[in-house]
Amino acid sequence: MDQETHTVLTPRVVFADEYAGYRPPQVPVSSDRDGASFRWTATLDVPKLLYLLEHPGVEGAFTHLAVDVQSPFVSEHEDWEIEVSITIDGTPFDKRLYHKCYTRHQFLIPLPVLRFEKHQIIVNAAVTRTGVSTDDQPEHKIQLCLISQPRLWAELEKRSVWVYSTARSGSTWLTHDVLCADIRARPVDESGIGRMFAPLQWDAERFFDAGTRNFYIESGFPFEIGEKQRPRHGLPVFQRSFANLDLENQILSRHNFDFYHEMLRDVTFGHVLNEWGLLGYPRVVFKMPNDSHGADFIMRAFPGSHMVFMMRDGRDVMRSRFSPFASRALATTANRDLRRFGIFYYSHLWNFQLDIIRSAFEAHASERRILVYYEQLRSDPVRVITELYQHLGMPGTPEEIASLAERTRLENVPAAERGPDKPRQNGIIGGFRQMFDEEEIALMNAIMGPNLTRYGYDL
Repeated sequence: MDQETHTVLTPRVVFADEYAGYRPPQVPVSSDRDGASFRWTATLDVPKLLYLLEHPGVEGAFTHLAVDVQSPFVSEHEDWEIEVSITIDGTPFDKRLYHKCYTRHQFLIPLPVLRFEKHQIIVNAAVTRTGVSTDDQPEHKIQLCLISQPRLWAELEKRSVWVYSTARSGSTWLTHDVLCADIRARPVDESGIGRMFAPLQWDAERFFDAGTRNFYIESGFPFEIGEKQRPRHGLPVFQRSFANLDLENQILSRHNFDFYHEMLRDVTFGHVLNEWGLLGYPRVVFKMPNDSHGADFIMRAFPGSHMVFMMRDGRDVMRSRFSPFASRALATTANRDLRRFGIFYYSHLWNFQLDIIRSAFEAHASERRILVYYEQLRSDPVRVITELYQHLGMPGTPEEIASLAERTRLENVPAAERGPDKPRQNGIIGGFRQMFDEEEIALMNAIMGPNLTRYGYDL
């Protein structure tokens, strides 16, 4: 394709009031909220902006210039992929992929980069994958935004919702179908943040002699650092690698504790910006079943966010763990010892995750936390969704919520999208009784019993 250059001379600054919250004096604001358009290349002549770091008379400084690029073409042609890259004064700076629902991104340029009297920013678009042939030509909209990163982080924190559960507890249903329905929020699904910031101990001995630890072993930070002692001896099956806060070189040592949480915030919100940008959506929902063992550290870093704790009977979680979708080996084996080990392993994992989620939940502000039972969402979805939306301040009339509850009910999901080998299975409450015999259920109850009874499940 022939390159077509469109030059935007000395663009005016468009202020991102959706997040930053105020306009600086003496900075021109464009009246054209849509900005300029280009097809393949846009050249921006940007003046020196370093002075905005300490703008006189303004509470808080600006930190970044954001180049906001939208691609309406990708919105209408989801099978295409376009890479947009930018260079600053001839040096490559950053790039983003536009495809499917990823149609708007911002490139955040630290203001110290723009310290000379004049800078040239070149924005280039290139098709990296073509879809169905079309006569349409890609066209992009571009505008500039001034950003205060601390204020942006604070606003993102208030608009963030963290959904914690053990895996196979309905978090996909709750996150994508309920909380992100009708573009009420953007999802961040299984980001890996918990696995990055809460590494596990790797000792093989933790899985030796499984039959000797068929009881509840409490987990959490106080036990990991020795503040609390467990009533029974024995190596915990699951534990994180935070045994000694007094070792100077550890990332979570006492003198690195605040740095650890600041880094966690920067990585998390940097990831959100890479995925969804900073404009055009009201909330972001983090779905965290396989990262839930980091819940206490994560929520300590985001005290202004909302936390949703989704609880499901651990024995039904086990039934789903033994499905072909989760583990073909466990779903098909006739080896009784392997089945017992699977129950031992996943029962202790359920406890481990649940204890840490509970600790985070109890430490979080009561007005920003809510407990949701899978079983109640199945049996009375209108009431549960209504209470959840009201708690989070999310919009939804009674009619809209009733319609949402009906269309997201598992029975109304297309038959081809649910079943034992699919992410969405049958959702039967108490279905574990048909999959496991009395001895296997007794083993689950022995290990998970204290947490099951704590949350009202009958043994």
